[in-house]
Amino acid sequence: MNRFIFTSLFALFIILSACKPDANKPKGIKNPIKDAIATSPHNNDYRANALSILDFRNKKTEGKSFSIIEADTWEYQFVYTKGEMSKEGAYAGNWIDFMPDFNYNYGKNTVVEGSGKYHYDSDAAVLIMINDDVSKKPQEWTAKFAGDAMVLVGTNSYNDNSIQMKLERVPDSTFNR
Repeated sequence: MNRFIFTSLFALFIILSACKPDANKPKGIKNPIKDAIATSPHNNDYRANALSILDFRNKKTEGKSFSIIEADTWEYQFVYTKGEMSKEGAYAGNWIDFMPDFNYNYGKNTVVEGSGKYHYDSDAAVLIMINDDVSKKPQEWTAKFAGDAMVLVGTNSYNDNSIQMKLERVPDSTFNR
């Protein structure tokens, strides 16, 4: 009987230990761009691949940019990642600005937190982004537009396929950078 009780208590302890919250679980994305470009052991391979793709696509389009993506600044509204939708207002002030020279800046409110190079292929509706910080991995998104809204859906190319973002166009002067 004691053996049965001991075994039952031990099994209960194991079950309860396995069910407790994981202290290492991320508490949510603070900045969608910075978190999406987290470092990866494959960054060098990803970066070399992305740079060759970016070079090829820029030659193919002969430096033609598209106002649908570069006009004004984009402010994040919602981010869906790892099975969870962000709360309304969680990304207030987070922005990204695509420029006609195929560079972009991103940040929060008046602070520029990073920059990089991009290419938008309007035929395939694919956006590739390479951060200037070499420790950050590249990103590739399928872009969908509706008026002044853009939805970025991560592709599998650089393991962003679990992320979707909704951004809204705001005037460049909104963040006074």
